[in-house]
Amino acid sequence: MALKRLPLKQAFTLVEMLVVIAITAIILTLVIVPIVQGFNMTRQAQALADAQDKARTVVERVGREISNAASILDNADRAGEVAVLVPGRNGAVVAPVLLEYCKLDLAKPATGEPLRGPSGAYIDPDTGKEDPTLKAPKGQVVLPVTPGDTVVRFSIGLRDPLHPRGYVNPYDGLLMAKEGERDNLYVLYRFEVQPYLWDNTNQRFVVNTAFFEVDPSTIVPGDPLSGKPVMDDPYFLLPGFDRFGGTLGGAALAAKQGRVRNWMKAGRVMTEVSRFDMIQPVYDKQSRKVVYDGDTPRILPLIQFRPTGIGNEPLEAMAAVRLSGEGDSATAFAPDVFRSSKGGWSATVIRFWPVGWDRTNASANEYLVARRYPGGSGEWRHGIFTFDPDLDASELYDGLLLFDGTAYEWAVRNRLPYAFSRALNPAAMANSTYRNRLAAFSMNEKLGRVTASFPIEELGDVNQLPEPPGGNKPDVLTGPTLSPVQDPNPPGTLTDAIYSPSEPKYEINSSFNKVWSVRPELRGNIHRFIDLRVVAQPDDTPSPLDPNPLRGFARARIVPGSESVIGPDQNAGPNYGQLIRYSRTTRNPGPNQYKLNYVDLPEPTDYRLLGFSNSEVTAFEGLGGSYSAANFLSAFIQPRFKAGYLQLYSDPNLPLPNGNIRVSYRFQFTRDGDSLSADYDSRQAMSIKLTIRNYPQSSLPNPQGITVAASAAVRNVLR
Repeated sequence: MALKRLPLKQAFTLVEMLVVIAITAIILTLVIVPIVQGFNMTRQAQALADAQDKARTVVERVGREISNAASILDNADRAGEVAVLVPGRNGAVVAPVLLEYCKLDLAKPATGEPLRGPSGAYIDPDTGKEDPTLKAPKGQVVLPVTPGDTVVRFSIGLRDPLHPRGYVNPYDGLLMAKEGERDNLYVLYRFEVQPYLWDNTNQRFVVNTAFFEVDPSTIVPGDPLSGKPVMDDPYFLLPGFDRFGGTLGGAALAAKQGRVRNWMKAGRVMTEVSRFDMIQPVYDKQSRKVVYDGDTPRILPLIQFRPTGIGNEPLEAMAAVRLSGEGDSATAFAPDVFRSSKGGWSATVIRFWPVGWDRTNASANEYLVARRYPGGSGEWRHGIFTFDPDLDASELYDGLLLFDGTAYEWAVRNRLPYAFSRALNPAAMANSTYRNRLAAFSMNEKLGRVTASFPIEELGDVNQLPEPPGGNKPDVLTGPTLSPVQDPNPPGTLTDAIYSPSEPKYEINSSFNKVWSVRPELRGNIHRFIDLRVVAQPDDTPSPLDPNPLRGFARARIVPGSESVIGPDQNAGPNYGQLIRYSRTTRNPGPNQYKLNYVDLPEPTDYRLLGFSNSEVTAFEGLGGSYSAANFLSAFIQPRFKAGYLQLYSDPNLPLPNGNIRVSYRFQFTRDGDSLSADYDSRQAMSIKLTIRNYPQSSLPNPQGITVAASAAVRNVLR
């Protein structure tokens, strides 16, 4: 029986199978890769659109709140710094990094009525009943607009400051390895809190310790409820650090953690709670290696609230209009006040170029620079430095300190005597070269104004306290009420120096009578006068106008119209001899009048033409222009051509009443032709620069970033 052959079945060989698999893999690659790339591109585009939308919304919101705020708190230096914690080179968390201009406090306008119910809670205007949940009055803005009880704070901080690992960025692999844990990035917060709360028991406002630490230096002894809140704390969102960056433990740590939790409850994230980061490490884009300073990475803040920068603006000289401001050589008068176009200065650098400055002349190219400099305790101070381009390399770091502006402002603010003298650098003032260069001035950063003059009362010996009664200002005796004819014992010779105002025994009447007796040929041309150049202060401090280069200041002059002359009434009557204020004249003064030189006047080319002998002129010329109390021409005649000469009523038949003449004035350091310019950041216009980095939900490590900038006008600036 023949076997029946079964039909053969068709099959793939192994080679055919491998070929099919390879072709399928190629086709899938060609199809899936574009799909994945398209997915990534879609996510990137979506992330970029989200970042753009969020950035514009945030900037518009912040700008609107700045413009509507009653005021903003100055955020220069420490006030605008925020501390961030990030991993170091070896992955361990390093010391906090301080980022500038990342925090801004706004004072919201006062709203509603500050009425309280019987239990001390604010009354809700909608219900008319007490509402214990209200921390500030509720209602419409109170006009005119004034700061209220509430402060709005914008600041960057971790989404979860109490996270055990701190900063977690699982996306880009820069500061830490990529991982699957949820991120904990730095976000932008908006907080709304009240620095002070009403204490109904003690019927007073006290610091809101739920958010703020009480500054111990502001607590009044015996009054534990006094004190001010610490507003300028860069570490307010870091639970393990005090306001100076020191680590905390025990009860202090628990208290700080409680304050951080309260801040989180009062805050709202302005960006997003995930995938949005407000800091960026500095790194090389090609190698993706982070730049480190030691073990600490360099960090860029992606939000900054900065004053608008103004560079090299010439300051406008303000010609003040004063009563009786006219005078001899008025064209040589110089302004003592200079202003900029904007106020609210910070990070200020002022350059002062004296008249005659010549950058090409090594002996005349020195100028002054007013700038910040680090103090001994780590604080920033402000001072005026002399800068020599031939010796000093950088305006911001070099030069010799002449005048400490911070010390001056502190003394004025605390009403300490001799504020001007306290601000001088004694070592520099002992050198006539540096003393002659001094052009001191004070700054009003809020108004954007420089004032180059000071009250004479602020000049004195800080080692001789208390101040003399009535203030430390020139005080000269008139002497006995005797005319030249009545004076029984006028000095017999001119070398007695009794006529010299530098001598304590100087008396105006006696000096006049002596010259009248000894030099009758001058009787038609002599004055009763006070030479303010050489009249020392009551505490024996030399006059700022003193011609001695180691006693006075070469650039010092009297501010026109700033003087006040108080002396005994010279008119016969019931008020004779009583102290009154004299009036200024530009002619020869009559009773109760005076004439004052604000600037030097042209001197005679030859004093022989006025009747002086060859020997007198020769002795005078031998002084080389220096003042000498023992030389008649130098001490009695030449002063009438010098700034600071105060001429009084000089009728020989009517002496000045016995008493004192007290002169008060401001002395300035500017001369006609001086120039000032300023570099500063103006807080009158706050610049907001925001960069949002959005990590898309894709396989790509690089975030999508968008930068938006805006500017907002500031109503007022508080410190």
